[in-house]
Amino acid sequence: MFGVYCARQKSPGHINPSVTFAKMIRRNIDFIDGILMILSQCIGAFIAAALVYWVYIDIEVSLNNSSIFATYPRAGITTGQAMVSSIIGTAFMILSINCVVQSKPPHKPDLSLLPIYTGIAVTTYGIAFSLNTGYAINPARDIGPRLFIFLIGFPDSFKRGNDVISWYWWIPIISPLIGAIREYFFDFLYFED
Repeated sequence: MFGVYCARQKSPGHINPSVTFAKMIRRNIDFIDGILMILSQCIGAFIAAALVYWVYIDIEVSLNNSSIFATYPRAGITTGQAMVSSIIGTAFMILSINCVVQSKPPHKPDLSLLPIYTGIAVTTYGIAFSLNTGYAINPARDIGPRLFIFLIGFPDSFKRGNDVISWYWWIPIISPLIGAIREYFFDFLYFED
């Protein structure tokens, strides 16, 4: 919520590439601007991971501690389960945000409250769909920190998965983008201004 409030000072307030990607598909954001936003979101997540590491500088650089920074699947779930968790969670999160942003008056809330509604949507869908993959609904939140821990030497940052999945790293990037594409087909559920 606070990240959205801060980001709205200089941009549309997106801190999640899947939200930006959904807006690019709907042609609410220019393609080049969208790519630059996504790149900025990933750089921001990388810097945030560096700050978190600085706070926990004395932690052991180990497989277990890498989950502080990036998402990993719980034991026993398959690639399909991991993807579906992220796709559904992302699609519902974006749908919720768009319902608030694009509903017609008098149903539209004050847009200064949009970050609060976004925070509620992220929290709700994170709680509902995070058990399998640990909140894998934001590609920047995963790839930025994962790249950071790879560079400082955490083991198997990209290779790690679970007892069923190896090389899990691409799932929290691709699945939320698929969820964003899927949301594009939910137009009938809310009204355009």
